[in-house]
Amino acid sequence: MKRIRIWMMSTLLAAGLAMEANATSKNNDNKLIIPSPKNMEIGKEVMMLSNNAKALAKIILPTDASAIERQAANYFNETIKNAGGSTLPILEDDGKATPGNHIFIGINTKFQHHPLQNNELEKYPLGEQGYLIRCSSGKTVLTGLNERGVLYAAVTAGFLLETHGNNIVLRTATVSDWPDFHNRMLLNDILSTPVREGKVMPNEGHGNLEVAKRQIDWALRYKFNLIQVDALMFKEYLDCEDDWEWIRQINNYASKRGIKILFHDYHGWAVGKVKRNGDTQLYKEGVNIFQKHYYTWSRNDLLEKKAEQLRRFVSATGTMAVGLHAQDYWDGNWINRSKACKETFGDDRAAGDANIINILYRGLKAGNPDIMVNMIPFPYARNLDLPGNEDVREYYRRLSAAIPADIWLTCAGYSGEAVDSWHRNLRQPLLLWINNIPFGYGCFFDWTPRFSRSIYREAHTDDIIFLNHPYSFFDTLPVSLIGIEYQWNTKAPGYGVVTESEVIVKDGPYYTRLLNFEDKPLAEWVLEHGQDLPHPDSAGFLQRICASLYGNNIGEGMAEMLLCGVTDWPLPDWRWMYKRNETLDVITNELNKSEKALKILENMRDENLEVEEKNTVNRFYNRIYHRTLYLRAKHLVASATDAAAKHDLTTATKLAEEAERLIDANLKKLNDRVHTRWLYYLNTDSWYKKLKQDIYFLRLKLRFSNQDSVKSGTKIAIYKPNNRGGQVFPFQTIYNTLIRNSEFNVEFIDNLQEQTLNKFKVLIIPQVKSWGKGDRELYRSSIRKFVSAGGGAYFEHDANGWTRPGRDAIDRGVFPEICIGISDREPEHPGKELQVKVNLPHPALGNSTAKSSFPQMYWDYNILTPGPNGKVLARSESGKPTLIAGSFGKGRVLCNGMVTLKSNDQDAEEAFGIDKLIINHGVSWLSGK
Repeated sequence: MKRIRIWMMSTLLAAGLAMEANATSKNNDNKLIIPSPKNMEIGKEVMMLSNNAKALAKIILPTDASAIERQAANYFNETIKNAGGSTLPILEDDGKATPGNHIFIGINTKFQHHPLQNNELEKYPLGEQGYLIRCSSGKTVLTGLNERGVLYAAVTAGFLLETHGNNIVLRTATVSDWPDFHNRMLLNDILSTPVREGKVMPNEGHGNLEVAKRQIDWALRYKFNLIQVDALMFKEYLDCEDDWEWIRQINNYASKRGIKILFHDYHGWAVGKVKRNGDTQLYKEGVNIFQKHYYTWSRNDLLEKKAEQLRRFVSATGTMAVGLHAQDYWDGNWINRSKACKETFGDDRAAGDANIINILYRGLKAGNPDIMVNMIPFPYARNLDLPGNEDVREYYRRLSAAIPADIWLTCAGYSGEAVDSWHRNLRQPLLLWINNIPFGYGCFFDWTPRFSRSIYREAHTDDIIFLNHPYSFFDTLPVSLIGIEYQWNTKAPGYGVVTESEVIVKDGPYYTRLLNFEDKPLAEWVLEHGQDLPHPDSAGFLQRICASLYGNNIGEGMAEMLLCGVTDWPLPDWRWMYKRNETLDVITNELNKSEKALKILENMRDENLEVEEKNTVNRFYNRIYHRTLYLRAKHLVASATDAAAKHDLTTATKLAEEAERLIDANLKKLNDRVHTRWLYYLNTDSWYKKLKQDIYFLRLKLRFSNQDSVKSGTKIAIYKPNNRGGQVFPFQTIYNTLIRNSEFNVEFIDNLQEQTLNKFKVLIIPQVKSWGKGDRELYRSSIRKFVSAGGGAYFEHDANGWTRPGRDAIDRGVFPEICIGISDREPEHPGKELQVKVNLPHPALGNSTAKSSFPQMYWDYNILTPGPNGKVLARSESGKPTLIAGSFGKGRVLCNGMVTLKSNDQDAEEAFGIDKLIINHGVSWLSGK
C-alpha cells in the first residue's frame, strides 16, 4: 500500500462509511469525516461516477474559475483516481443543458445558471471558508461563498465516495459546514530535511519535494490552513540562498491549496548569532547576548540589516507568514539591555520593543505586502487585568498603540479570561498558542485540545489557534486530529471549558490564576484523565481518527493501544517529571499499561496486513517494546529502593543486582539496529544511565546503613516531596555527603507537617521547584515554629526566596530577620570554577579563617540580602553575600545561595569545596553543636 493512498482517502475509507439515512453530525461517529461537519444528512441513493475505469459524470467549473476552484476540481478527481476510478472530464460552464451526471464545483454566483438558489446559501453562516454540498442522483453542487469554501467542499465530498464492485459512486447527501476559528495551525517538520545538525545542506531537500507535498495535502485533507515550521530551519534558511527556490516551490504548492506556511523563529528578534570565535567589533556597542544570539533595541543599523535579510528571503521564496519571538525571559530580558539602549529608551520597554517590531515588520511587508506577521513579546501567558499585573497591562497597551494593527500577538494557554483581557486592551488579533502536550509530554495522544472552546471568542474569529506539539516523531497526529475537531467546531461533542480559579499565585514578577476543569486543577485533571475518552457523545472519535490515520484493518487495534495511555520510548520518564509521583505503585501501574499496549501490538503483528499497516504496527511496537524493557528495569530499581527504605538489606541488594543485569541486556538490544531503526533520533541509553546512577546511589546508601537497628545520631530531614506532587533538587549529593558522617541519621521527608518536623533536629530545604501537596500553605509557619522550638533550618539556592517561571516556590525569605531573600542572580559562568571567600569565621564553616578561599561546585549562585540579625559568612569573588547565618528563638538558620550540584548538572558521590564545608560543619552547627 502506498502512503499517498492513505492520505488521499478513498478505497481505505469506503469500508468505514456505513452511512445511515438522515444522519447528523451529532450521531455521526461512524463517519470518517474529520473534522465532523456541523450539519449532514445522508441519503440512500448514489450518483454514478465511473464504471470499470470509464467516466460516467462531468465536472463543471465557472468560466472564470480561480486557481483554487480549479484545484478543488483536481483534488476531487485525484480522490476518485485513488479509489480506483477514472478521472472525470472538467468542462467550463456554457450555460447549456447537457445530459448525464454533473458535478458543479465553484462559487454559486459565478455559474451562468446558478446550480443552487441563492437563498439556500443564506440559511447557513458559511463565511469565507464554509461550504455546502448538495448531492442528488443527477446533480451535485460543491460550493461556498468563497473559493476556500469550494475547496473544502471538494475535500469533504471525497469522504462520501464509495466503491461498489467496479463502480465508484458518490453518496447522495446534504452537508453544510463552516469553521469557528478561521485560522487553524498545524506544527510540522515539512522543511526540516535539508538541515543537519544545525547546518543547511544546500539542495539536499529538493529530492524530498514530493514528501513535503504529501504533508501539505495531509493538512488540507483535515482543513488546516496554516503550517508552522521549526524555528531552527527558518534561521538557517535565511542564510542559505541555495534552498530558496525549493522553499518557493513548497510555498506555491501550499498556496494553491489555501494553506500558508508560517516560519517561526524562536530568536526572531535577534540581529545575529554569536560565532565560535567570539564577539566582533560590529556587535560591541548597543547589544546584549541571550542564548548565544545578539539582541538590541537601539542599534537600528543592525535591525535594518535583519529587516533587509527578511525582505530578501520573503520576496524570493513567496513566504506568506512569519512569526518572530522576543527574548524568552521575564521582561524580554529588558533588564539586561545595553547602556546605549538605556540611553535611547530609558525605562520604556514598550517603545523599545515597538522599535524592533516596526523595523522588522517593514522588512517583511516590503518582501510581501500580504504577509501574515506574528510577533511574540514577553510575557505571553498572563491575564492582563489581574491585580498585580498593572505594569504588564500598561506595557501591552502602549505597545499595541505603537505597532500596526494587523500584527498577530501571541497569547498562550487555555484561559478564556486571559484571552478576554488581551482583547480588551489590545487592537491586534491574537495567536492563541496552546502548549497542550506538557501535561503528557511524549504521549501519543491527549484529549486536552477539546478545551479549545475555552478560548474561542465569536467576535474574534480571525485569531489563530495553534496546538504546539513537541515534535512530529512522537507520532502525535492523533492529537492534531482531536485538535482540528474542536478548532473547527468548538461545540463538537465532548468539548470542555477551562476556568480560572480564585487562587492567585505569583510567577516571577507577574501574577496568574490557577486553571481548573471539573473542580480540579487542570494539570491534575489532565494527568489523571487526559488519555481517557472525554465524553460519551464522542466515545467513538478516537476509533475514527485511527481508522483515518492508519486504515480500517488496524484502526480499531491502534485506538485500543492508545487508550492504554503509554508514552513514547524516548521520554519514558517525562510524565513523572510533571506528575512528580514516582512511587513503586505508580511505576507498577505504568509497567502494566506498557505490557498491555505491547500485547495489543503483538496481536496485530500476527494479522495479514498490507505493507504500510505493518510498518505502522512495527513502528509503535519497537518503541513500546523498548519502553517496556526500560520499565521492567525501573520497576526492579524501585523495588530495591523500597526494600532499602524498609531496612531489608538482603532483598535490596538482590534486586539491585538483578536490575543491573537487566539493564545491561537491554542496552545490548538497543545497540542492535534491528530494534532501534525507529529510535535513531535520540540518545537511547540516556535513561538507562540514570537508572545505573540510581543503583549506584542505592548501594552507597546500603553501605552506610545498618540493617538490624535504626542508625543512632542527630536526626536530619531532607525535604523531598517528589512523590507527592512536588519537586526539589539537588538532594542526592547532599544525602551522599551527610550519610558518611556517623553523627548524622539522615532521612527524606515528603511533607512539612509539624508532627513530621518534630521528629528531627535539622531540616534541609534544597532548591524548590514546587511544593508537595498542602506544603505551600504551611511551609512558612511550620518551619518558623520548628526553628523557634530549637531546630535548625538550612536553605539552598532558590529556597532562600526566588520564584522562576513555572515554579511556585518561595518568593521571600522564611526568616527575613536573618535573610530577607534573593536580590539577584550572579551571571552564569559555565566552565569557570568560581571561588567563594570566607567573610567571617564561624563554626558553620569549621576552622576556616577570614579571607580563605574555596571553590564552589556549581557555576552560578544567588546573591542574598541579609536581614538585621543575619551574619554574612561568605561572599562571592565580587564581594556579594552568598552565605548567611543567624539565630531565631531557640534554633538556628543557615541560608546558602549556592547549590550542591556539579557544574555539569549531575549529582556527585560527595560534595567538595565550600559546599562540603557547609554540608558537614553547617549541619553540625544547626544541630546545636
